[in-house]
Amino acid sequence: MASRTSYNYQKELLVKLKETLEVFREDMSNVARNYKNSVQNLHDKEGLMDETYDEYYINYLNPTVEILNSILERIDTEDVAFIEKEINFLSSR
Repeated sequence: MASRTSYNYQKELLVKLKETLEVFREDMSNVARNYKNSVQNLHDKEGLMDETYDEYYINYLNPTVEILNSILERIDTEDVAFIEKEINFLSSR
């Protein structure tokens, strides 16, 4: 095993972090999709009233899904990008 302060070891840790983020991102994406589908099924298959569904969808579900999607976008554009930059830096050493 490499020293904890070696570039190779740090690079290995960053690769693990990136893999962890990718799994987390996929899990979070599934949560957003399952949430939306569950509410849709309550309306379409179980008979949740149109008025209740419409108000809930517009005022609660949709804004929550948008927040989740913005977190997913940030993970893609900021978190993973930073980790990749650090991996590239350590690889160049």
